[in-house]
Amino acid sequence: MKTTPTKELLTKMLEIEESQERLKQEMSKFKVSTGLRQRSHSRNICEEALGGGTGPSAGKFTHKQYLNIVQSMGQSVHAFDLKMRIIFWNAMAEKQFGYTAEEAVGQNPINVMVDDQDAAFAMNIAQRCFNGESWTGEFPVRSKSGHRFSAVTTCSPFYDDAGSLVGIISLTTYTSCYSIKDVRFGMQGEQQGHVENASR
Repeated sequence: MKTTPTKELLTKMLEIEESQERLKQEMSKFKVSTGLRQRSHSRNICEEALGGGTGPSAGKFTHKQYLNIVQSMGQSVHAFDLKMRIIFWNAMAEKQFGYTAEEAVGQNPINVMVDDQDAAFAMNIAQRCFNGESWTGEFPVRSKSGHRFSAVTTCSPFYDDAGSLVGIISLTTYTSCYSIKDVRFGMQGEQQGHVENASR
């Protein structure tokens, strides 16, 4: 029985979510945030409820439930095919970039999210993914209103069940979540806490 493209997309998105979670854990070393700890706690509860397993086969979710998970993510999730057309655009992508799914689907992601000056860099990343590599890094993106912002992005090849490359899946998060100001503030609070504890 052949798997539907939607199921394949959701499976790949779950894999990318796990990759993004590892990236967030590394980045969280630079950020003091109770919100991040709460999400991590929620993930642990979910893993316990699923019997501690990992991967897309760990739970008994319906396709709609998987889609709801992807739509509820705090990261922009978008996928595009080999012809560089957006084929999936989640709710956070709508919020981050200002385009509805109806506006974005079918468009070239570079035209939608990237300034002309960064297009060559974006194409280089896409080419790497088309060659089977994943890429994670900071990338300058643009919203519908023209606002430029920096994002931590993970782009990965998207394969069907037969192992054929069918596109690229991308997760994007604002880098402002990991700003140096937050780190300094967190460090000052920690230093102040150490001073207070030492004086007791």
